[in-house]
Amino acid sequence: MTTYPPEVLLWQALFMFQTHIESRRQFERDKATDAFRANLGIISGNRLEHIAHIDTVNYFMAHLNPEELQKVIRKNIRDLIRSKVLDDFRFDGNFLVAVDGVCFATFKHPHCEYCLRRTTDGVTTYFHYALVAMLVSPTGLVLPIEIEFIENTPDKGKTLSEKDDEFKKQDCELKAFYRLVGRLKEKFPRLPITLLLDGLYANRNVIGICDKNNWNYFISLQKDSLPAFQKAVASDLKKHPENTWQHRTEDCCRTFRWTTVLHHDFQKDSQKKCSPQPLLMFAIEETEDFFKTKTKRKFAYITNHRPSRENIMELIHEGARQRWKIENETFNTLKNHGMELQHSYGNKGYCLQNYFLVRFIALSIEQFLTFSNGMIKILSPNTILPSREKGISLFGSLKQMAKRLLESLRNDIIEIIDLSNMRFSIFSG
Repeated sequence: MTTYPPEVLLWQALFMFQTHIESRRQFERDKATDAFRANLGIISGNRLEHIAHIDTVNYFMAHLNPEELQKVIRKNIRDLIRSKVLDDFRFDGNFLVAVDGVCFATFKHPHCEYCLRRTTDGVTTYFHYALVAMLVSPTGLVLPIEIEFIENTPDKGKTLSEKDDEFKKQDCELKAFYRLVGRLKEKFPRLPITLLLDGLYANRNVIGICDKNNWNYFISLQKDSLPAFQKAVASDLKKHPENTWQHRTEDCCRTFRWTTVLHHDFQKDSQKKCSPQPLLMFAIEETEDFFKTKTKRKFAYITNHRPSRENIMELIHEGARQRWKIENETFNTLKNHGMELQHSYGNKGYCLQNYFLVRFIALSIEQFLTFSNGMIKILSPNTILPSREKGISLFGSLKQMAKRLLESLRNDIIEIIDLSNMRFSIFSG
């Protein structure tokens, strides 16, 4: 019986996602070369006589505690922050951390006792969901920092009635948020953070946590939410017409408005009992008026950043609106650009959770290859390119980069290069 070190099995799973292979069966075929075996051994630091069958990898993923992969994600971020590699991506001294939920597996029948469930028109769907915290930047660089799985406990699952509002009675995104930020503060106690959140989090508890942890925040303010607060905002904007600034281009006129500091009691906006102590915050908004299409878009946020004529555009464009990076550069990339986020590579044990986490580790590696000049310096040291040229320029697209990586792993033995004297850059603009 052959045994394999954990790092060998984990690297196989990583290669499957980094090379954008759509199934375990296809990966089993593609890795069946001597060069691939040699390269796997070189990268993992092991001498390999054989490559583990993909079913062995799947067995490993089913039994590995997901917390072990969470540790890898945290260590990656911690090392980058300590080495100051990410300092150029700070916003007003803080790191932008976007938080959002994503569904990564759905079933027509119960997959396990931890499944969430939702019934629509008499049809019940079972699914797995996770809340993800990503470090984001205006350049498109996104890196995972913490992940919280949203799962039922067995007892809760057994007591649900079809007539109940199942989603609210089960574990949910808001409950997971409190667990996630608690662990974020525990694991990164001195990290300066600005949270980017959607309208679900516009409540006293979330804002209170941010104030307690000395975190900044931008929270989307939806049109029909918090009516008492919206009334206070409208009244303040009317009293202070000077808190308006416009920026015009050939295609669009952007109108920015902001309030003075607001003392709001969230008890006025909630049917539940909460502390009547008011919280201090600002409201900021941007209205885009497009000339050609004659359309308008409005964005509004709650924040504890103090707005002014000098910084309002930066607050919204470089801060608040960066929340979309978690949708576009993270979830969209994982779903539609090779990593097949909602494809089930394995259902037993911890497979769903661990393959989900491995995708994010693979995404981190892909981000460095994309946004740094490391590949250019290694693969084309004599090529004359602009000093800030990114690695993706060698291939043109993520799809082509993954294709070339697979070809190299299958056919070319990796050459060991001394990188100790090389300096690489991750570009912030």
